[in-house]
Amino acid sequence: LERYAAACADVVADDGLCEGRPNEHGYHEIQVVAPKFQPESFDVEWKSLPAILMYEILNFPYQADLAEREVSGAFEYAATPPAFVEGFEERQLQYAKLGLSALNLAERLRAYAGLPARERSENDMAEYLKRHKSDIETDRQDRLKRYVQTDC
Repeated sequence: LERYAAACADVVADDGLCEGRPNEHGYHEIQVVAPKFQPESFDVEWKSLPAILMYEILNFPYQADLAEREVSGAFEYAATPPAFVEGFEERQLQYAKLGLSALNLAERLRAYAGLPARERSENDMAEYLKRHKSDIETDRQDRLKRYVQTDC
């Protein structure tokens, strides 16, 4: 789960540019492949976990699928070339949420198993994901306020 969250952080950092530049046609394009979480591939006795924790872990791939649908919809119906800003913003928001959920599940698993919490580093992944999620949500609220003010 922590590796999955780290991969989500990589997606959050993806703005569609390769080394700061768009592709040869001037378009932004996805640079980071979205991570996959496949709990069924792990050799785990899932029933040994508390039911709610087991459910949340096994349901996590479905949550990721829902997030990916939101991203696909944003790219297909809202994002416009060449930067596809709305698509990248939705992708960053969804993967920030997924990364935070994965970290929460990992923390709960550690607590259940009696393992120590991960030490926080100077470049804390959870704080990075929270900050980006919050920034996107704030930007969206500001845009909505501007839209409502200009519409009336």
